[in-house]
Amino acid sequence: MVVAVWGNYEDLNLTIEKETDELNTALIHSSLLPDSLRMPLETTMKAYCLNVVNTEWKQLNNGSFRQSALSNLRVLFLRAQANTKETGVLALLDDQLSTISNLRRERLSHNRSYVPHLVWTIVIISSIMVVVFSFFLYMENEWLKKIFLSFLWAMMGMSLFLIYMLDHPFEGSTQVSKVPYEKIIQLLS
Repeated sequence: MVVAVWGNYEDLNLTIEKETDELNTALIHSSLLPDSLRMPLETTMKAYCLNVVNTEWKQLNNGSFRQSALSNLRVLFLRAQANTKETGVLALLDDQLSTISNLRRERLSHNRSYVPHLVWTIVIISSIMVVVFSFFLYMENEWLKKIFLSFLWAMMGMSLFLIYMLDHPFEGSTQVSKVPYEKIIQLLS
């Protein structure tokens, strides 16, 4: 189970890296646009990153999300394509916005537990059974038995804690990093 939840945790980190890479690439491409298009794009991307860091990260535990701020850019691009010569850049940016939206959806999908309740129930009941069964083990040295059982119970407890924390990547001390979004915010400030 630890390997499975670690894989999901790493997938989420990879998704965050891809999303922020696409945001950075879109910002680089936006430098080719006139100020009338570049400024709204940069403002919206900054608002998007601020929303991710300040709002979505906290909402990932309760599952309520607003629509992405990037959808407003699509309307702006569609209007601008008819009026400007930068249609190639706008089409490229529109494709990048699609990719960013897909990566956002993928990131948001990690807000739920990947370990089913039935599996949690079985793991917890099995752990309790091992603890109860360990009382029936016989060892001549009672002090040695207590040390052995303490290590066994500590190992089981740490494993359950690790599985829980990796299965809830947006909370606690093991949460995935918001730093890539914060770097974009700093870049745009």
